[in-house]
Amino acid sequence: MLTSKTHQEYEQLLVEILHKLPVERVAQVLDFARFIETQIKEELDEKETEEEIAASEAKWDAIVARPEVQERMIQMAEQALAEADAGLAMDMEFDEEGNLIVPEEFKQKTHAHSL
Repeated sequence: MLTSKTHQEYEQLLVEILHKLPVERVAQVLDFARFIETQIKEELDEKETEEEIAASEAKWDAIVARPEVQERMIQMAEQALAEADAGLAMDMEFDEEGNLIVPEEFKQKTHAHSL
């Protein structure tokens, strides 16, 4: 791989090559360049996401460490267990992509409450 040239030198070489190619091949080069561009963007997004996740985790750790939050979480867990024991809970189902599948009857109840 060539790495000793400047960006402008590579650009000039690429333009010279593109001028010699049939239009179908130019389209293939463009598609490949877009593919590479997408990979770079995804790599940058992943790095940003990792930083955002770390910051978010630190924020949540600080919130959850507070005694009043821990007490409320215990209350919520006890309530959830009581509802499950009373038969008021339902199993969660997910699709192949990991998205929650919400039953139609629940969607209707949720919509009625939001009106």
